[in-house]
Amino acid sequence: MGMIFKAPAFFIYFVSQILGLVICFDLIQESLATAGAVVSLLIFPAVLSLAPLYSGFSLGDWFPVLLVYGGTVASGILFAIGAVIDRDRVVQAETSVNSATKGESRYTGWEVFTPPAG
Repeated sequence: MGMIFKAPAFFIYFVSQILGLVICFDLIQESLATAGAVVSLLIFPAVLSLAPLYSGFSLGDWFPVLLVYGGTVASGILFAIGAVIDRDRVVQAETSVNSATKGESRYTGWEVFTPPAG
C-alpha cells in the first residue's frame, strides 16, 4: 500500500534531479564555457550542486532551486508517507500473528523512526 506513495516519490526525484542537472550544467556552461563545465562535472561536483543557488541569488532565476531542492523535499515527504504506511502494516501483522503476547501490541511508536534490531 505504501508503494502508492513511494513510486511517485522515486519518479519525482529522478525527473527533478535529471532536469536540474541539465539546467545547472547549461548554467555552468554559459558562465565557465564548455571546458569549465566538464571540469566542474568530473572534478568539482560541488560547483554543480551550488549552481541552483548561484542562479537564484545572482541571476534572480529561482526555478533551478525550486526544481532541485523542491523536488528532493517533495519526494522525501512522499517516500516518508509510504514508509509509514508500510511500517504500520508490518506492525499489524506482528500483532495478529504473535501468540506470545496474546494479541497485545508491542508497537510503541518508535519503530517508525528506528531500524529493527537483528
